[in-house]
Amino acid sequence: MKMSWFSLVLLLLSLTINNLSEAGHGHKLRSAVVSGTVYCDICFQQDFSKAHHFISGASVAVECKDGESRPSFRQVAKTNEQGEFKVRLPFSVTKHVKKIKGCSVKLVRSSEPYCAVASSSTSSSLHLKSTKQGTKVFSAGFLSFKPLKLPNLCNRKPSVVADSKEYNTPHTLDF
Repeated sequence: MKMSWFSLVLLLLSLTINNLSEAGHGHKLRSAVVSGTVYCDICFQQDFSKAHHFISGASVAVECKDGESRPSFRQVAKTNEQGEFKVRLPFSVTKHVKKIKGCSVKLVRSSEPYCAVASSSTSSSLHLKSTKQGTKVFSAGFLSFKPLKLPNLCNRKPSVVADSKEYNTPHTLDF
């Protein structure tokens, strides 16, 4: 009986040392970041063009599900002046690939009341964009809000819309 306890302690000690050496020697635990951009799809074109603008201060949620239904991670972030957001995931890429596949980005709230309807046509699936200094950057791409109804300027010719003062000052859109 004494030998089996000794063997068990020895086994646990060797497993602990092995895990520590994996994390410290050549098998660095890589962190992950989810990024994306939010814009206002003024004319409901579902594509970024001159008639659109980035939304600063919009809220987005990055949610990762562990398994089928229950979220294991959820963080809300705000976009910067260029409409961009970044959220660092609390788990490593190398050990939790399935968790990253279960992550998605959802629009929560627009900071612009005239462009506050979340577009259902925008994709929130993540793809690996780059690796920077050991950090994997996953992109959600472009997500968009749209006005409740189509503004009058959208009924004009495209060249007129791009040069319009209404386009340059979206807070005064006529509906």
